[in-house]
Amino acid sequence: MRRLLFLLPLSALSLLSVGCTDKDEGGSGEEADADTDADTDSDTDSDTDADTDADTDADTDADTDADTDADTDADVTPPGAVTDLEVDIDWGETEASLSWTNPTDADLDGVVIVTRPGDVAWTPVAGATYTPGEDAGDGHFVVFAGSGTEHSVGVPLIGTDVAFSAWAYDTSLNYSADAATDTEKRIALGEQVATLTIDMAAGTVTVDSEPTDLPLTATLVADASAGTATVTLEATNGTGRLVFALKALATSISDGTSTNNELHSEGGHPYAHFGLAGLESGSAATADLNLTGITAGTVTVELSFMDHPVIAGGNYGGDFTVMDTSGAVETVDQGFDDPNEMGDNVREAEFTKDGRYIIAGEKHSTYLTTIDTTTWELVGGTNLDTRGTGLGSVGGVAVSDDGLWAFALYNNGTHYHGYGESDEDIESDIQIITFDTATWTEQSRVSIYENDLDDLSGYSLDYANGWLVACVGDRDATRAEAWFYDVAAGALHDTDGSTTDVDPVTLTGPGAPEYCKFNGDGSHVVVGFNAYRHGSSAQVAISVVDVATFGEVQLTPTSGGETSSSLAIWDNWLFYPTRNDNSTPGVLIDLSTGSEAGQIASASSAYSELSGILVEPSGERFWAIDDNEAYPHSTADLSGIDWDGDGAADVLDLPQQVRAHFMAISPY
Repeated sequence: MRRLLFLLPLSALSLLSVGCTDKDEGGSGEEADADTDADTDSDTDSDTDADTDADTDADTDADTDADTDADTDADVTPPGAVTDLEVDIDWGETEASLSWTNPTDADLDGVVIVTRPGDVAWTPVAGATYTPGEDAGDGHFVVFAGSGTEHSVGVPLIGTDVAFSAWAYDTSLNYSADAATDTEKRIALGEQVATLTIDMAAGTVTVDSEPTDLPLTATLVADASAGTATVTLEATNGTGRLVFALKALATSISDGTSTNNELHSEGGHPYAHFGLAGLESGSAATADLNLTGITAGTVTVELSFMDHPVIAGGNYGGDFTVMDTSGAVETVDQGFDDPNEMGDNVREAEFTKDGRYIIAGEKHSTYLTTIDTTTWELVGGTNLDTRGTGLGSVGGVAVSDDGLWAFALYNNGTHYHGYGESDEDIESDIQIITFDTATWTEQSRVSIYENDLDDLSGYSLDYANGWLVACVGDRDATRAEAWFYDVAAGALHDTDGSTTDVDPVTLTGPGAPEYCKFNGDGSHVVVGFNAYRHGSSAQVAISVVDVATFGEVQLTPTSGGETSSSLAIWDNWLFYPTRNDNSTPGVLIDLSTGSEAGQIASASSAYSELSGILVEPSGERFWAIDDNEAYPHSTADLSGIDWDGDGAADVLDLPQQVRAHFMAISPY
């Protein structure tokens, strides 16, 4: 309930004076009357005037004093603004954690926080008070009103940006002129449960309760004499995002058992799997739950729905495999035999921020490939070749945080259009190309090098906070550079502050800078090197570049390999894999201190050469790819660190054919 406090103005009082004159006939009477009247009138007038003047003066003085005091005492100065409002919704959480910094005004009384999906277009009214839970109109709701610097609130919407704005108020209910605002999105499905009742005699199934965000229908095929039943579930995605690898876990079955898969299921429950393809918001998918051993006439089934990210990995020959990171295994093979679509050696791949597409760049092709994750079909191949030579290589791909732009680091002329690399001195360009993801049309092309004959290649690309970092080097490992590109300006950034030309950060190496990634907050870039392929047997180091100063610091892990593999960074943790002549293929490094925090995998655990690591968005699992060229690639959860707080580290071994360079994990 909102209460308004009004300041009412004082009303002026009008003093009315009425005079009456009596006239009598006769002299003495007239004199007496005259004297009396005169005296009376004089006295009356005098008294009246005196009284009136005195009263008026007194009232005027009183009013003036009161008005002056009121005007002097009224506080109409608003407090300073709330600052540093941060809204955080952890990957697996359904609540938002809010924190902020209060202004330092002496009469500060509290903070009011309002939320709305999308944005906040509301301001508080001076003199008004607000209550948590209050409907503030036009989709706005008050979530906090009072003192403090932190608060938690449930976020019912999934996959939708939710904005929060905060104002400070003082003891006079003046509100700060400016608001602190932050926006966050809930990703986790949260609790999604349903209950079914199966009537074996009638051959019907009833959905007694359905998940909040997954509207559910069910049909039944039952054989009462055989004690079997198949329930076909149809779930509609009622969230605001794609849902990958949706499962309905049968957490309770009142009679009989399920024959569905239990592999790596949460809690060991059998589940109906709706498939690995991304399910769009508003779309439906079906899955069967099979029951046997039923003796009762009625069966009650309780279901719990959950989803998991998926991993896409490329194989030799142009196929790729999609895996469910929960451990449930499904393989999707899609052949791209035409090299104009996708070749056999994809170097880097990236999911778009909404998870709808995978953008992939191939080592021996001039094409940038786009794959639709709702069908796992190739929907576009953009030829980047402008020289007409048929030679080219996509060294890296990246996507902006808002998902509006995609980027490719393209070597225009440095590789043959097929197996092997060019050993000829061919003029080539190294370019950063920007695409509009709404139309997949090229927007700009900026050259790092033009007509290069030094056998340089662009190896890797990454994006954070409006910056791209492109790693460039040569095959002889004599040059290694990190180039920074300002996306808003559409230009390369000079890292040494000179005015004569634009310079990169020169990296120490040794090796070619094959992998570069920003850390969690985008403040640093981590670079991994390939040494053994480029004429060196030295143990590789890691370069860490400070984006603020462009200074380089080197770390030398104990892994001992001759080449870094595909790096993975979660928050401020570096999952660092290596291969070739190493006894410790993987270590975990705390980037805030530069120190090693643990071993990911060792040769004794049969993971001799790690080609890459992927980390779930939640940070609860990471996936290591063991790669020794001719051998199948193995994917496993080797988390010796207890990320999810259950006190144990689960080890999953999923033998799959996965090409290390082409590895990407969906955003949810």
